[in-house]
Amino acid sequence: MARKATDLLDVFRFGDDDDDDNRERETSRGRRAVARKKSQKAKKARAAEPKTRLQGLILNRRQVLLGTSAVALLLVLSFVLGLSTGRSGPSGGETAIQKTQHAPRVAIRGSLPELDSATRETIDPRRVADILKRDYKLKRHNLTMRRAEGRLVIEVGPFRSDASAAEFLRKSGLEMLHLHMEYPFRWPEYVAWHPAK
Repeated sequence: MARKATDLLDVFRFGDDDDDDNRERETSRGRRAVARKKSQKAKKARAAEPKTRLQGLILNRRQVLLGTSAVALLLVLSFVLGLSTGRSGPSGGETAIQKTQHAPRVAIRGSLPELDSATRETIDPRRVADILKRDYKLKRHNLTMRRAEGRLVIEVGPFRSDASAAEFLRKSGLEMLHLHMEYPFRWPEYVAWHPAK
């Protein structure tokens, strides 16, 4: 039972005896009831608020990893497809190096000294042929080599004309070929093509 206010200050502090809310606040049960009422009011206020749509997307670590892997795979595939479709076809000079039955055949002739000027050893024609195949994509049937007058003579062909041979020489970069301290095709000759036997 609540005590009666005997002092004027107690009246102002606690209010009137008939005030039920003040009595509830004094007891622990009353405090719990007030807290419960407040939480119920807060729930009702939240329920009355208009619901908003989800503004963001929350992903876990596995989903992020899967998404980045898919994007990386797509980038690699697009790069590979771009390289394969963007590759240009054979240029005029490269198509000119084909076998022609009815047109006259021309070869580009270059030469190297028989001995390497640095090592004074004989130049191996197989090594020269390997370099031409690897770096300039020439086939074995497009090359002939022979030794003549102390030099290694190299012929590349066949071409339909001198102009197509000169174009191939320029586009392929063969005129800048540097072997054994020499430029064998710096001043080339255009001669009749005689395939190797």
